[in-house]
Amino acid sequence: DECKWYGVVCADIGDGGSGDGGSGDNSNDKKNEITKGEVSDAPPKMTVIGFGTVHKEEGMLVSNNTVVSELNLFSSNLNGTLPPDVGLLRDLTKLALYDNALSGVIPPALGLLTKMTKLHLDDNALTGSIPEQLFDLPALKELRLDDNELEGSVPGSIGRLGDSILEIRLEENLLSSTLPKEIGMLNNLIGLRLDANQFTGTLPKEILALPDLRGLRVDDNYLTGDFHILSSSLPRIEVLRLDMNDFEGTLPRSLGGLGTLGAGLRHLGLNANKFSGRIPSEIAKLETLEHLRLDQNRFVGTVATEFGVLTKLVHLRLDGEAVHDDEGNSIDNDLTGTLPTELGNLENLEVFYAQGNKLSGPLPSELGKLTKVVALYFYNNEFTGEIPTEFGQMQSLEELYLDGNDLSGTMPQEVCELRSEEIDGSRATVPSMRTSFFGALDKLTADCRGTPPEIFCACCSRCYPEDGATYSPTMSMAPTEAPAMGKATAPTAAGSGGGGSGNIFPVETTTAASAPPTAAPTERSESKTPTPAPTPGTAAPVTSEFSVLSSFLGASSPDGGLALSDPSTAQHRAAVWLLESTMYSTYTDLQKFQRYALATIYLGMDGPNWWSSDGWLDETESECDWSEVGCDDDGRIVKLDLYDNSLKGPLPEEIVLLKDTLRNLVLYSNGINNDEWSFLGQMTELVELDLEENELGGTIPTELHSLTKIEKLYLCHNGIGGHLPFWIFNKMKGLTVLRLEDNELKGMIPPDVMGTWGGGRLVKLRLSDNRLGGSIPRDIGEQTLLKDLRLDGNELTGQMPTEIGLLTGLEVFHLQLNRLTTTIPTQIGHLTELKDLELTDMESSGDDEEGIQVEANVFKGTLPSELGNLAAISKLRLRANRIEGSIPSEIGAMESLVELRLTDNRMIGSIPSQVGNLTKLEVLRLDENLLSGTIPTEIGQLRYLQVLRLDGPALPDGPEGNKGNTLTGKIPTEIGNLGYMVEFRATENELSGMLPSQLGNLEFMVDMRFGLNRLTGSIPQEMATRLTDLVDLDLYHNFLTGTIPTEMGNMVTLEDLYLDENYFTGSLPSELGNILPLNEVYVNGNDLQGTMPEQICLLRTQNLKALVSDCAGEVPQVVCSSPNCCTKCHV
Repeated sequence: DECKWYGVVCADIGDGGSGDGGSGDNSNDKKNEITKGEVSDAPPKMTVIGFGTVHKEEGMLVSNNTVVSELNLFSSNLNGTLPPDVGLLRDLTKLALYDNALSGVIPPALGLLTKMTKLHLDDNALTGSIPEQLFDLPALKELRLDDNELEGSVPGSIGRLGDSILEIRLEENLLSSTLPKEIGMLNNLIGLRLDANQFTGTLPKEILALPDLRGLRVDDNYLTGDFHILSSSLPRIEVLRLDMNDFEGTLPRSLGGLGTLGAGLRHLGLNANKFSGRIPSEIAKLETLEHLRLDQNRFVGTVATEFGVLTKLVHLRLDGEAVHDDEGNSIDNDLTGTLPTELGNLENLEVFYAQGNKLSGPLPSELGKLTKVVALYFYNNEFTGEIPTEFGQMQSLEELYLDGNDLSGTMPQEVCELRSEEIDGSRATVPSMRTSFFGALDKLTADCRGTPPEIFCACCSRCYPEDGATYSPTMSMAPTEAPAMGKATAPTAAGSGGGGSGNIFPVETTTAASAPPTAAPTERSESKTPTPAPTPGTAAPVTSEFSVLSSFLGASSPDGGLALSDPSTAQHRAAVWLLESTMYSTYTDLQKFQRYALATIYLGMDGPNWWSSDGWLDETESECDWSEVGCDDDGRIVKLDLYDNSLKGPLPEEIVLLKDTLRNLVLYSNGINNDEWSFLGQMTELVELDLEENELGGTIPTELHSLTKIEKLYLCHNGIGGHLPFWIFNKMKGLTVLRLEDNELKGMIPPDVMGTWGGGRLVKLRLSDNRLGGSIPRDIGEQTLLKDLRLDGNELTGQMPTEIGLLTGLEVFHLQLNRLTTTIPTQIGHLTELKDLELTDMESSGDDEEGIQVEANVFKGTLPSELGNLAAISKLRLRANRIEGSIPSEIGAMESLVELRLTDNRMIGSIPSQVGNLTKLEVLRLDENLLSGTIPTEIGQLRYLQVLRLDGPALPDGPEGNKGNTLTGKIPTEIGNLGYMVEFRATENELSGMLPSQLGNLEFMVDMRFGLNRLTGSIPQEMATRLTDLVDLDLYHNFLTGTIPTEMGNMVTLEDLYLDENYFTGSLPSELGNILPLNEVYVNGNDLQGTMPEQICLLRTQNLKALVSDCAGEVPQVVCSSPNCCTKCHV
């Protein structure tokens, strides 16, 4: 009876097969679901679906007057493809096949199951596109296709699901293209997960108008657009994750209105985007908020005091440490001001990250009320004063990072008593300090090194120098990773896992984490969590059984079994462990070899301290079930993936016992330190060998030429030296990835050597940061599949070969830090897939994932107009070369440009108006050239522009009398449209006319410099009133007149003020004394009169180091009556 098979639910045929799939309460209902273990003669589950004797009758599969209404075969080890015959089960209401190993495409025949309400195919290996026939299921409520390998777009026909659909889960696939606006037609949709795909374009406003949407996750995609699309939308939202995209612009104040008609917004993730401007205080209206992440953006301004009302907040991240996006752009918050005392009201807060900003002032003692807080990261800011004793009240605190500030005094005894370690009395810098503490605080850092130290601390887990700003806990003792806000882990319990009924938008629990994070996500994986593992005995008496085993293992061991006879070796201990296993007599020869080889690795490489070692050396577990070990269906080890797992010491040669089956050996980011590793040449079945980021020495063994099946070879970030054996890569005919960067390789690259590497199939080639010389081989053009080519940081000379133009799929190309002397070939215009091109000395550094960076080369000639063909390029950096000629107008066709840096060249002519077509531009630097003409008004169209530099100082190596740029005319009023601008410099030109009042619209402006021009008129009232974020204002040596506006006293962040050599009149306004950060004030060379206001003189006791005025002569124009007020006087 098929109704008694495991996973099958039947319904009485008299019910028409309709019903709810098992949830009805009709006593006559003959539905029958058999759970695991109840039926001993159930058919094997290794077939996809075995229907036995079920036969076809009138379009339904029936037996014993019943119809199949549900198939619940989740977590059943199913494999193979899903047969189209499932579409014959016309009365099926639920198909739950999640958490299996199904492959192939989703059959379109599933669209025939018109009574289907729940379709759960998640957590499999399904491929292909989503069949549109699924969107014709009129009763479908739940569609879960997540965690597969589906590709293509989400078709607009998804809107046909109509009002019945409540939940759609498509996360963790390979879906791409833009999101269809037709999703907005699904009026009753409650949950929508599209995260961890490859979607591009904007987030359709129709999705944001869904009236009942409670959970929306589109994180980890490539979505773009302005965030103001969120205004007045998502009235019932509870979880909103937009993180890890490319959204930009400022956050709207209407953000505070999200979720007002429902239970309230609990989770808001906006991190890892390009948001800028101030963080709106209206976020404080989200009183139900528990998780708030704003890190990895470009926010400025202060932390709003209103945040103190978010009393349900558990997780708050505002950190500003610089990271780089996929295109190499620096992304870092830059918050200033003090921490509000009101944050002490966040009674539920457990994690607070604020490191890497410019927060200043004392640490609020009120934070001591945060009794649930586990982690506080305040390092690398500008905090001053003493550490509050109230911090000792935070009994749950496990991590407190305070280094890299300007704090002083002694670490309070109350804080030290939170520590959890014994303190050696010889370390004490405070004699009365206790020497042992037993609290929860495990990691405590401060600037407690130096003579004398800034902080006296006898209990810190790590001390830093006074200049702590150049250090970070991640250098040696990485801060514990705060609870992640990435992909949710699916529960495994039946009914709540993959296709279960659990919450599909979980908010992560914030408990003390235990694993140090990697410095940055790698391109292949994430870091792991440590788990304990057993440590077996170290020796055993020599017995006849041991001798037999030693002879058996030694016959295949690289050293002939010599190490097996030494009780101190890992080999001997591994053999003892194997022999003492109660299961030993059941092991096959293959299992003995495999378990011995793995045990030798474990015992020889500090296995008990690995981050992940679940199951290792557990005699009741198959070695195929040990963590990070993969086997085929015959139990042969084919994959060993111990990346970032704290392996230490040399890799044992016993790894070669796996040579006949092992295909993937992944050991990157460990402490492997072999100097001799030629034995790896015996691993001839390998398709992937990854030893990146270890401590390998010696030279690259020529024996690796035997790895003829290898496809990916990672030897980068080690200490490998010697000459590069170029010829061995010709033997690796399937090689697609070769990474050798950051080693000590040397020697000349022979001509015509690279074209045959990997049989011409290379996709990624990185030789960066070595000592390779010679010229770039011209046959590099034969590697036509290359997408990533990095040759930077070597000693290459000669020309950039024109054959580079044959690499039409190239996306990444690094040449910096070489010794090339060349022009830019016109063939560069053929590289239409390039994302980033730099021919610069790297004014801003970083290891970009996509881009060209060229440093310490000399590029001459003109800019080829063919650059206009590079529509995908995001950065063009040509700083500090000898580029001549004019800026080609074709540059306006580079529509994806975010940065254009042509600083410090010899370019002539005017700035082309076509620059105004670069509507994504954020940075425009044309300073230190020979440009002339006016500033084009079209620059006012660059709405996202943040940095504009047109300075024209003299070029030190230019012809005599060269004065750099000589721009003329007025400052265009249209620049007032650039609302995101933070820096505008145009010093040392010949600009004239008045300062336009529209400059007052640039409310985020931090740095404005117009010194050494011919500007006239007065300082506009709008500038004085509205530019309250200014840090630097330079109007030196112009023809400005009028009085200095009193409203300039509102520029409370100003540090440097240069008004000298103008024609200002009247007296200095005392309101300037309100600007506490002032560091330098130059007002000499004007027609000012009167006495230097006392309020300004008092700033000399604060930060003011230079105050220069016309206070000299028998009758000074300005009288500095207070002693030590003016630092220098002019006549």
